[in-house]
Amino acid sequence: EELFLKRSICTTCNQNLNHHNDNIKCNLTEEKFHADIYDIDVNIVFYQLIDRLWPEIIEYKQQLASSSSSEYNDIPLNALYRNMISRLAYGVDFVSLILHVDGISLCKSSKLTMWLLSGIFIEVPPHLRYRRHNMILLSIWIGYNEPKASTWLSSCFH
Repeated sequence: EELFLKRSICTTCNQNLNHHNDNIKCNLTEEKFHADIYDIDVNIVFYQLIDRLWPEIIEYKQQLASSSSSEYNDIPLNALYRNMISRLAYGVDFVSLILHVDGISLCKSSKLTMWLLSGIFIEVPPHLRYRRHNMILLSIWIGYNEPKASTWLSSCFH
């Protein structure tokens, strides 16, 4: 199953270099001006993860609804989160994500870096939420420059 879609972009003009047509006006061929982006197929991965975790999500939501905020100290008990829920139509099932971005240098001899965007579902109980197999790797940026969020994440969140 192909879970990632690769695109290559010019980090100077932000053009997608995968489109092999006459519309590319970028003439920067040096590798230091290019970045490779790997975006996950969000529909497939979200469906599989939600399908696997749905019983725990429902149970945790029921537990939260019947508990007072003094019993636990978790994100779904926060006033801002509860305010967001109150604005939704009654009976609407939803999940929300916390997003994490982090970058690392890939080697000492060059400035090649890798940036990861990952997410976790807030509605998963805390003891399951941060387990590696419950985290979603949404996108990877590999390049010589720090990513511009609008360029990097434009396809990930469409």
